[in-house]
Amino acid sequence: MKSVVSRLAVAVFLAAFLLPRTAAPQSRKKPVRPERVLPDRTLALLSISDWTRTKERFEETALHDIWQENAIKEFVTPITTKMDAVLDRARAECREGLGMELDALSVVFQGAIHVGVVGIRVRKKSAAANAEDNPNVVRMLRRIVTQERVFKAQVEVDQDGDGVGEYGLLGELAGEIARRPKKKERVVPPYLGTAFSTGGSGGKGYASADGYHYRVLLPAGPTNAGDDRVLGGTAVRGGPPAPAAAIDEQEGHFLVYAWPIKREEADRVYVANEEGRVYSAAMQAGGYSGQAKPKPDAASVPGAPLFRGKIGGRGNDGNYWRATGRSDKGPSGLDTSAEVALLLTPHDLRAAKAVLERLEGTVKLADTKIKTEKLKVDGVEVTKMWYEGETVRDASYHAWLGPTFVLTMGAPKDTIETIVTNWRRKGADALGATDSFAAVSKNAEFNRADVSLYISAAKILEKVQEQVEEARQPMIKALGLPGLTAAGASLRFDGRGIKDILYLHAPGPRQGVLRLLSPKPLDRRLIEVVPPKAAFCIVSRFNPRVLWEEIEKLMEAMGPEAEIKFRDGVATFQEDYGLDVPGELIPAFGDTLVVFRAPPLQGEVGFGMLDWTLILGVKNRAKAEVTLEKLRRLLAQIAASAAKRPRPDRPQPGPAQPPEWQETPYKEETIHSLMARGFPLGRLSYALVKDQLVVGIHPLRVQRAIDRLGAKDTGIKRDPDFKKALEKVGSGYGSLWYIDMRRALKHIQGLLAGAMLAAGPDMPFDLSKLAAASAIEQHLFGHLTICKSDASGIRFIGYSPTGSVGAWAVVAGGALGAMALPEVMGPR
Repeated sequence: MKSVVSRLAVAVFLAAFLLPRTAAPQSRKKPVRPERVLPDRTLALLSISDWTRTKERFEETALHDIWQENAIKEFVTPITTKMDAVLDRARAECREGLGMELDALSVVFQGAIHVGVVGIRVRKKSAAANAEDNPNVVRMLRRIVTQERVFKAQVEVDQDGDGVGEYGLLGELAGEIARRPKKKERVVPPYLGTAFSTGGSGGKGYASADGYHYRVLLPAGPTNAGDDRVLGGTAVRGGPPAPAAAIDEQEGHFLVYAWPIKREEADRVYVANEEGRVYSAAMQAGGYSGQAKPKPDAASVPGAPLFRGKIGGRGNDGNYWRATGRSDKGPSGLDTSAEVALLLTPHDLRAAKAVLERLEGTVKLADTKIKTEKLKVDGVEVTKMWYEGETVRDASYHAWLGPTFVLTMGAPKDTIETIVTNWRRKGADALGATDSFAAVSKNAEFNRADVSLYISAAKILEKVQEQVEEARQPMIKALGLPGLTAAGASLRFDGRGIKDILYLHAPGPRQGVLRLLSPKPLDRRLIEVVPPKAAFCIVSRFNPRVLWEEIEKLMEAMGPEAEIKFRDGVATFQEDYGLDVPGELIPAFGDTLVVFRAPPLQGEVGFGMLDWTLILGVKNRAKAEVTLEKLRRLLAQIAASAAKRPRPDRPQPGPAQPPEWQETPYKEETIHSLMARGFPLGRLSYALVKDQLVVGIHPLRVQRAIDRLGAKDTGIKRDPDFKKALEKVGSGYGSLWYIDMRRALKHIQGLLAGAMLAAGPDMPFDLSKLAAASAIEQHLFGHLTICKSDASGIRFIGYSPTGSVGAWAVVAGGALGAMALPEVMGPR
């Protein structure tokens, strides 16, 4: 039977490829470049230059090899098993509904694929439409739909054991009845908690909240009857498995109705299904009230099958059902939807057309008729298509432009007309003619990318600002968002690694976030401070004064109340600790920052939390010395307070031992170290070395950094991984981030292993099933990202075995693991 996901997938395929038999225009043989035909109002464009070639290049990367490891396959088997079940079901539905194999459609996508968002339709709500719907009921129905999706995804009920979950009854979601089949237990914790009241349901199989009764219906077999054991119902445990046909239906469909407890207090009835849209209707005379509930097919269009039929318009119960937020008289109110254009250029044009022509004879899908109309646009045949009962506004248009197939969905007719005209006449109103696209395409290297993404930030911000209240507009300006014209990203599989670029086109004056991301070029000698075997490092031009100024502007933009609280907080800090942040702390230090995690010292413990070193540029040494003296007193106070607090392993604070700073001469410098019981695993240490402040959580860390200051050709630039990555990303950068992926993996798995041992049976998941580090690290090497800024914009360029997203996910995982350690290692 058809599941919702598969039905929608088939619908998209059919909508895309229901083509005329006429031959494609032969006046142009070259594939269509999307930026030359899409209108200049296009908001976003995602492109895969060649799906087949991209797939082949991916198979050469380290990331592909990682996924081929048996240890990884074994770990993800539960996920892949569920995905295989879904694909098998989709293949069967394609075979049954379209008379062809789903795999045959792949020939259509073996080439260039481009998806453009050419516009967004936004209709504002009318006060009348809003007033008609009960927001509490709408909110509750949406919550039920969300929890149903999670319930299904977690496979809480799987009556046929195929690894694909079924939707649940309200009683199951609320943990009030056992899950089906009978042997299953109740869900803990419940998905709906105590949202419902059982009072007033009288054992009739529904629940109550906000003056409304709620009832979930699931397919129960060939008769499509609803079987609803909810809170207040008579069933106290899950029943036996449903018939096989019903289980298949329950994997894809459900209905949830809401109707008033008292007719005199409310006059609307509501329904929602697995798609998530909530519909309501003004009840006719009599209507639904109390135990007089809607029939299962009340909201369905007459003649449509239950659970799979269309909702909207005149229903079986005679009421006019419409999406919430709209008027009863037709479409109005808030309506936000994307206008999409799809361009495909398959390699084997003849085979692709043969597959598409086989779909011509299909006249209906999911029991819904499809209508078509042939049009002529500038000499090109265009097919208009829409479902029976839909408005013309929801029609799609498709055509062949040479070897490229073009489809527009949700867009008005003038969009396909603009695309055809640009193709025929090389119009100047295409996306590629705009300055922003030209700049993004060049700087993000679209011409060399396997995958690229363009976003018109200015146009999207314009749409967003239309929906943002006037009081919030200054915040948008303070964040610097109006200065961002466009953005682009590209990804290229480069040998064993992945090179990615993010470019922000900001040609005007910058403030807010854009100002912070615009560093001056970095002195490459700073990199020499980082040792060759560092697992992680950041070397950056970071100006604390600029950060403070932008924070002040943001607080001011948030309104007088927020600004006053911020100023009062700064003044209180200065009064309590005698440290003037904007007057003393910030002017004392410069705009260079170096942070790295070096190899651990001999005998050092702390799970990697102590092997960090920070080096901060000093702008004014005299001010820095005064500021550091005040910071010493402040940290000593904090340590003294920590020492007085009882610890789980030492209930009594013990004899008083005030913290003190020790001074140790080293070479020509002095290392200051805090000796305090409040810092049991290390000693906070620092030294002021000429125009650099060196900070570490051990005196030896500071000593090693002092030795490295001024050294040449001995730093991380000698590391083979770092050197190779630097060749890939280039020079002239203002910031640099590097991660040794092998060492990072070992560090994270060590943290997780320590957490597992400390937590014991309380650990919520079985970490023993994680793949061993040895199975992955053989494929890994260093990840490097640099940031470059010029008058046109800001570029982030990365090279990694997993891509920048994967690399930073590793760092985030390590950070979360480190933060979780104190919790799992504490008393239980």
